[in-house]
Formats: sequence, structure tokens, C-alpha cells
Amino acid sequence: MAISFARSKGEDLARAQDPSTVPADLVTLAMHKSDAVRVAVASRADCPMATMLVLAQDKDGGVLEALVHNASASETVLQMLADSRRGAIRSEARRRLGTV
Repeated sequence: MAISFARSKGEDLARAQDPSTVPADLVTLAMHKSDAVRVAVASRADCPMATMLVLAQDKDGGVLEALVHNASASETVLQMLADSRRGAIRSEARRRLGTV
């Protein structure tokens, strides 16, 4: 008999939103199949830089929106978002970079 340690989407979302979740766990959660979990990670001020760089390449607009509004997003992340095909993301990133 196999034992499954899989968590539900709800449990992973709660972990992504929990301030006590360590940055190393955020790296794993950033690869979650659920957009909502990735949005929660992208919204966190303590999201690791490397994780933000990965999330800046996400296909989901909600993830990009959360990232571009994250006050901790670095100039490098914002520069990536400034090249987005999504107009609102591109505009906000350029505004934050001061290149509007």
C-alpha cells in the first residue's frame, strides 16, 4: 500500500499565504500548477529574487500582475516585465522603472 503525501490546492495556497512559510518552500510553491498558489507567492515581499525571475516568465496574467505590484520586485524583475506582451503589465513595470 502506497502512502500519498500530496497536499490539496487549498493547503498549498494556505502555505503560500502563511507568513511563516520559509523562502525555500516558496521556490517549490512557485512551480505549482495552480495559478492562485503562484499569485500568492508572487505577492509576497519575502519572495526570493530567483523565484521572482522565474515568475516573471509565467504565462498567467494574475501572476504577472501580482509580481509587478510587489514592492519588493527588483529592477531586474521590473525590466523583464517591462517587455511583457500584456499592456497593463508592461505599462506598470515601466511606470515603476520611471521609463514611461
